Amino acid sequence: MKLLKFTLATQQVILKHTGEKIREEIQGILRTFQIPQKDIVLVTDSGSNMKRAADLLNMKNHLCLGHALHNLVTVDGIQNTDAVLCLINKCKKIVKHFRYRAPQLEAGASKEQRDLLSSFEDIGVNINHSDNEASSSDYELDEVSTRSDPSAPPTIKTSTPTRWHSMLMMLTSISHNANRQPIRDMLIDIGRSALLLDENEYNLTTRLTSFFDKFKKTVECLSNESQNTINLALVFKSEIRRLLEEYNDDEPVTVTRLKNNMLQRLDHRFPVTDTIVAATLLDCRFQSIKEIDIYMESQDTK
Repeated sequence: MKLLKFTLATQQVILKHTGEKIREEIQGILRTFQIPQKDIVLVTDSGSNMKRAADLLNMKNHLCLGHALHNLVTVDGIQNTDAVLCLINKCKKIVKHFRYRAPQLEAGASKEQRDLLSSFEDIGVNINHSDNEASSSDYELDEVSTRSDPSAPPTIKTSTPTRWHSMLMMLTSISHNANRQPIRDMLIDIGRSALLLDENEYNLTTRLTSFFDKFKKTVECLSNESQNTINLALVFKSEIRRLLEEYNDDEPVTVTRLKNNMLQRLDHRFPVTDTIVAATLLDCRFQSIKEIDIYMESQDTK
């Protein structure tokens, strides 16, 4: 059975976004489309106002899978792994210094450096915030822009607080071999040698890029606009667990620590609920996955 997803309404909430106000808006939409209020599950960012609205409506509330993945990566992983957090903050400072000095630097820069500086034009994000719990509708995948030549190095990107994969794009662009020397030269020119990445940091950046790129593919599936994805929740969780438990002999200790921090919070971010199990069972492709058996045993259900 194929489950389709479509939008009934897009409603602007006027005044304060309280649980009571959100409840009124949802009730209005249900009345407009004459939808009986039974067996409805709200998929939200798990904000306190959304939880309040769900309670007032006597509806189940389920955390959006995209937000869960964002928080698993940024809050449970990056923010709990000091070496990774320090590296990412250092990369943000590099981009920030270049971005705001681009006009002054461009005049005396080499052609290679001018190409690098020109890539900052489409960076329109605020890098002064730390990553926090994802806010509503902020996990959609950003498109990576590159120069017209497919073989050219990626343009320099910074990260957006509510989109963890923008951090991946930033690390990818900074660690690219073709961008390293121009970045080094310009940091020296502006007196910011302290921000130079050493070989160990470049190596860690490369390994983090490889690791996070696997999660980016999961986000692409979760961002599907035409189909439901809640039936894939247990499959995603199983795949994420596999990635976190995967170990390579040459893996840096920092990456291992990051994965362990994420693994410890996996069940919290992706809880198995009646709704998740029911959605999975309705998809004949996934009826035999072991997570269902484990859940049934925990509920003393056969």
